[in-house]
Amino acid sequence: MVNELPRIEDGLNRLKPTNFRCELLDYDNVKNWKARMKQLLSLQQCWQVMEATMEMVKDKQTALLEEAMENTTWYTSNLLAVTHITTYIKGEDQSAIRDITVSGEVWMKLMAKYEAVNKKRRMGIVKKLFNWRMDPSMKIVTALEEVERLYREVHDLSEKKIQLDESAIMTIFLGGLPKEYAVRVDAIESMDETSRDVILMRLQEKELDLLAENTTGGPTGESADRARRPLICWNCGEEQRTVESPNKKISEISQRT
Repeated sequence: MVNELPRIEDGLNRLKPTNFRCELLDYDNVKNWKARMKQLLSLQQCWQVMEATMEMVKDKQTALLEEAMENTTWYTSNLLAVTHITTYIKGEDQSAIRDITVSGEVWMKLMAKYEAVNKKRRMGIVKKLFNWRMDPSMKIVTALEEVERLYREVHDLSEKKIQLDESAIMTIFLGGLPKEYAVRVDAIESMDETSRDVILMRLQEKELDLLAENTTGGPTGESADRARRPLICWNCGEEQRTVESPNKKISEISQRT
């Protein structure tokens, strides 16, 4: 516990965030959200103020907190931190903290809600991982990253008690792919090499084939090669463009006469 205001950056060298992207805070992304928000507040030289005011609130240092808010540099940095934090939260959370003006207290209230872990929440995340199915609009690499993110959440929420190796994670991923990938998945599962990079490469090849099919309206690759091959008549053995050879029809006519 400190009894005087710590020295903080004056904010003169704040870096303006460009192309900064962060999802709105939710139960599924709280860990990533915290990391992204720390990055943003650090660039804006107000992370230190947020942490310091949070400690003041925890230690009930009301007088010191009031002194901080009367200091122009502290007040400006605190206000900037609140502004950035509340920009990346949902409307219901903005309403819940609208009367809170201290950045550290805002942070504490949000974390109290989203970092709270109960049995129902934990089981929900586990179920979401093991029942995962790929959204057809997703790219293969994005889908794999989603499975890996879900596993990290399960791993964290279980306090590292639930551990899966790469092979198990890839099995969950392959099992959740659309039926269009079924043949490729069977081929992958029969391979000795099952590393993430190899599997991803094979699936991206199939992804490109499917994209080409949707673009041209026809098969590609091996399917296209088969479509271009002449058909062999099962009756006379000659190459034909139809299933039946005309020789077969002539033979049938001769037999009837």
